[in-house]
Amino acid sequence: MSDKHKTTLPAVVEPGELQREQMHPLVQAAVSGGNLDNMERLMDLQERWEGQQAKREYTRAMVALKTALPPVVKKDAKNTHHGWKYTTLEAMVEHVTGPLCEHGFSLGGGVKRLEGGDVEVTTDITHRAGHSVSITLSAPPDRGAKSRKTGDPTRTEVQGIMATTTSLRRTGISVLLGLASADLPDVDDGGPSLVKAVKFLERFEELGKTREEVEAFLGGDGDPVPLQKWDAGHLAQLQKWGQELAQ
Repeated sequence: MSDKHKTTLPAVVEPGELQREQMHPLVQAAVSGGNLDNMERLMDLQERWEGQQAKREYTRAMVALKTALPPVVKKDAKNTHHGWKYTTLEAMVEHVTGPLCEHGFSLGGGVKRLEGGDVEVTTDITHRAGHSVSITLSAPPDRGAKSRKTGDPTRTEVQGIMATTTSLRRTGISVLLGLASADLPDVDDGGPSLVKAVKFLERFEELGKTREEVEAFLGGDGDPVPLQKWDAGHLAQLQKWGQELAQ
């Protein structure tokens, strides 16, 4: 994964063009005093400072987003050939779009074909402050299972590219947002999932809580509830508590 900052600073800064709160203190002083010597150095300083500010805002917003975003996406489709269930890209996007917009994030990315034939998909998440984090994945076109009659792939080349693009896009979103794999059997069975529990614990660690504190919270006035015994009811309690802490 990579991260970057998209600066919107103009090429030339005249006094009064930037709001004071958007400027580094040293740049403020230079502009206020009409001293625009070494402007290139001041611009570099301003750009680095903007990047740091945007990254801080991204981190704060991401903590709040992860607290509000359910960490597991349900499987909504079934592979008729193999019989196993999976999560479609449509379900993944629907799962995350509302919380992303609420907390000032947007999804983007791109696709290209590599020389060897593999499909490369880049997925990025950008905060309204300008900071962006991306992940790039690649894989061969998925031509599907071979026909029992002819031995040929069941998908055309174009269909294989589309299938791989969809899969890599879905995986990229899942990785960037820390979503648990929807292909785990216990997700659909409704039982406790260690993966889900760990994801919740990671969120509370970002909020400054230790594992012991979280287990004690779930125990109430009784004994702490160890992570391995968390069930759907415990996770619902934690989601509500996390939302309160993030406010």
